Amino acid sequence: MAIAGLSGRRLLWPIVLALVAVVLYDTSIKRRGMVDFGVYRVAAGRALAAETLYREDDGHYKFKYLPAFAFAMAPFAWLEASTAKALWFGLSVGLLAALLRWSIWAIPRRRRSPTVLIVLTLRTSRAATRPRACPGVRLP
Repeated sequence: MAIAGLSGRRLLWPIVLALVAVVLYDTSIKRRGMVDFGVYRVAAGRALAAETLYREDDGHYKFKYLPAFAFAMAPFAWLEASTAKALWFGLSVGLLAALLRWSIWAIPRRRRSPTVLIVLTLRTSRAATRPRACPGVRLP
C-alpha cells in the first residue's frame, strides 16, 4: 500500500537509517559526551542572553565560529541537553545520508549500483578516520 505516492521500497532506507542511527547513538555516541556539541549549545545560550561568546576562561573548548552559528543553534539551547544531543546526532546522520544520496545520483554514468557506492564510501571514510591512518598524529 502506497502512502502519498511513496512505495514501501522508498520508505525502507529512511527507516533502516533511522534504526541504525538510534542504535549507534545509544551504544556509542551518547557515552562519548559530544563535547563539541556542548560548545555549540553553550554559545547558543550565551547568544540568546546577549553575553560574550568568545571567552578566554573556556580553555580549549572555546567557541571559534561565526556569531550567526550561535543563533542557528538557539533551538538546541532551549531543549534538555540529552534531547538536544540526540536530535543533533539524528539531524547530522540524516543530512549526511541525503548528501551521499544526492552525490551518488549526480554521477552522470555510474558503473556501480548506489548501494555498492554507499558501502564503499562508508568503509573508506571509516578507515580514513582511524588513528593509524595518520601515524604522526596522536588522538585523545
